[in-house]
Amino acid sequence: MASNITRLSSIVAILISGYAWSHSAPVFAIETQQEKPQPTAAPSVAPQNDEEEIYSPADSFADTFYGQAYALYQKKKYRDSIALLDQAIAENIGNADLYSLKSYCHAELKEYEEAMLAAKQAIANDPEDAGLYDLLANNASFLKDTDTAIENYRRSLDLNERNARVYNNYLSTLKDQKRWEEVKQVYARFEKLQNREEIDEISRYEGDIHFYASVAYQETGENASALGLLDKAIEAVPDFAGYYVNRGIIRNDENNFTQALVDLNKAIELDSKDILAYFNRGNTFLMMENYGRAIKDFLKAKKMGKQDESVLLNLGNAYEAVGKYSDALEAYNDVLKINHENSQVKNNLAILYSAMGDADRSNNAYRQAQQSDQRLEIPLYNQAVDLMKKTEFDKAIVLLEKALTIRPDFQEAYNQLGICYLRKQQYLLAAKTFSEGIELYSGDSDLYANRALVFSRGGDFVSAEKDYLQALKHSPSLVSIYGDLAGMFQDHGDMVKAKYYFDLAEQAGVESQDYYVSRVGFLLRSSEFAKAVAFGVEGLKRYPNNAKLMLNLANAYQEIKQIKKAVKLLEHIIDIDPENSVAQHNLGNIYYHEENNCRKAIDYFRASIDKDGSRIEPYLSLAGCYESLSQYEDADNAYRQLTEKFPNRYEAYYNRANFHHNRSMAEKSASDFERSFALMDNEQASSPQSITVESNQYVLLKANAYQAMRRFKEASAAYQRYLSFNKSDASAYVNYAYCLIETGDPQAAILQFETSYALRSDEIDVLIGLFATNYLLNDAAKMRKYRRLAEAKLQRPLSLNTLDELSGRGYFYSDKFRQVWRSAVER
Repeated sequence: MASNITRLSSIVAILISGYAWSHSAPVFAIETQQEKPQPTAAPSVAPQNDEEEIYSPADSFADTFYGQAYALYQKKKYRDSIALLDQAIAENIGNADLYSLKSYCHAELKEYEEAMLAAKQAIANDPEDAGLYDLLANNASFLKDTDTAIENYRRSLDLNERNARVYNNYLSTLKDQKRWEEVKQVYARFEKLQNREEIDEISRYEGDIHFYASVAYQETGENASALGLLDKAIEAVPDFAGYYVNRGIIRNDENNFTQALVDLNKAIELDSKDILAYFNRGNTFLMMENYGRAIKDFLKAKKMGKQDESVLLNLGNAYEAVGKYSDALEAYNDVLKINHENSQVKNNLAILYSAMGDADRSNNAYRQAQQSDQRLEIPLYNQAVDLMKKTEFDKAIVLLEKALTIRPDFQEAYNQLGICYLRKQQYLLAAKTFSEGIELYSGDSDLYANRALVFSRGGDFVSAEKDYLQALKHSPSLVSIYGDLAGMFQDHGDMVKAKYYFDLAEQAGVESQDYYVSRVGFLLRSSEFAKAVAFGVEGLKRYPNNAKLMLNLANAYQEIKQIKKAVKLLEHIIDIDPENSVAQHNLGNIYYHEENNCRKAIDYFRASIDKDGSRIEPYLSLAGCYESLSQYEDADNAYRQLTEKFPNRYEAYYNRANFHHNRSMAEKSASDFERSFALMDNEQASSPQSITVESNQYVLLKANAYQAMRRFKEASAAYQRYLSFNKSDASAYVNYAYCLIETGDPQAAILQFETSYALRSDEIDVLIGLFATNYLLNDAAKMRKYRRLAEAKLQRPLSLNTLDELSGRGYFYSDKFRQVWRSAVER
């Protein structure tokens, strides 16, 4: 699971992020320029000069003047037409049509003030003519007198509410003024109209009317309504590219990238010269992390003439994402040539320089961004993210807290601040931070999923499960959460719930890398080795370079004794990643345990330590290997180095205690066991694990140690406690049973043996215990049954030497049990 430390490249805080700190790699935020296509059907605010709209008046004294003036208007002789109209008006003819035609003539000459004056005079002569108010509004719009325009569009509709052109121009003007609620009100008035086919010019303007209303709903965050209106616009005018562009933009906002591509591809099909279609499709590809296609579309938009800050910025983002740093740097510098004060690109430059390893230039760019940006929280946030990548969480916390002081509702800052505390294992602060974010943004799935991680780390699996499911509720597409829940319960040891969520993940079609890794691990723990292999092979087809998946698959191959495949896979990991310490260690284990080649195993264990000296596992294996070779001095030195290297790790002392125990150094063994117990207790006290899980690991180890030290009563109590939480551990039931025999309770022991036998009937140690314990209980029939099964397993008769043989294979039997055995065999 990669880090989801999320950076912002945009001064408008457009966040592209995964849902949990361990789920997604850093990405650049994307500026999606919300440019809206203008309708091609007609100018949004223009006098409608069609012949049918300028009509001849009824026969009158002015008829001759009007007819002649209108003929001149049609010939575009606007001055001559105005002269004739003035002559008619000079004769004191109060005819609104004369003023109306004069207004049109002045408008054609772009003399909008004169056009407005003439329109007002026309209205004075005929105040009930809806078209005259529309004429006045159009000219007011050209003069950017929007209040006058809006008022007169309203008056026009009050007189005639069935003119689609007036709705179109009215809505366009309101849209340009961003008066979104008024847009909705006017559109609602249009929607109430009945008999649409009887609305004037409906076929010409209906698509644009729906479109302008969709913009209002989009801008107020009501994307569902906006999409519905765009659907209506497309139904009315299915061949206008601009509608598809805007629908694609909204689908981008909702992360519905597949449908966004469908719309943007359709827009380009309808109009191959639509620059915005290429630009926004580039944004879609960028958010889909298809950087090559994004670059291609941004370059196309740039070549077609869109050489503005937005396309250059996102072009730089795409180049940076594929590691083409010089091209990214050129694109960002081109932005600064257009606008040297662009703080957004300064943020991006800071991030780019950091990726290039130039810390000085990165810090300088952050300073410049903070100096030039009124929204200081963005560069502070981005710099904090860079520090988080370097695991400098304390410094990152300071910057994120400053960002939240400047902007207390900075959603993603809460997320990353909580991640910092989580990484520092300051779980209370992490939970508090995520909870504060959730109070502000109760629908944010990232915050819920991250708080779930805190609860999970703290052992509160009930709360963790609730938060994970809340995250899924708010983002139903994040079905990978099922895999996280399965992994959580798997780590907790609740294999029933783990299986439940793994099954849900499979049904939901989860295909993430982490899911495959966890599922193979689960199948390994469940001893379903063949399924683990099949699932791992399938996962590697999708993610051929996932080292964790290859490691788990190699373990699965080892379990089904396909050792050559396991070795080949581990060697492949080392070939592609020579620094992979885990692969070196696991390969050493194969030579140690499977090939009985300790010499070669030692070489790999040493190589693993050289690659990563911070891991205790290869040190433990190296010491064990020396012990197997009976190189006790080397083993003793290895254990000494182990405790010196990891003085606070209980595993170091516990394993050295076993070494001393095997060497019959009882006093040293007991001392090391007690030291390991103290470290376990300290670790448990400082751990947030709940009472439901604190026993799992430590109590079993203590039980095994007490048994080795022949402190059977303490061992029995520890096994009983462990098994109260882990009811499927067959080996623990067996060991508990042997302890009960030592404490003189064969009746209780037989129950533990039988429970273990029900879980795993082929284990020889269970059959030995059942045979001997039934002797103590004087049950001859069961003695014969288990004797027969044990002999079939061993493929030889039971004898007094059987325990010696099994001891050589690692089993432990006390003197007391050996006496019982002798009596049972000789019976």
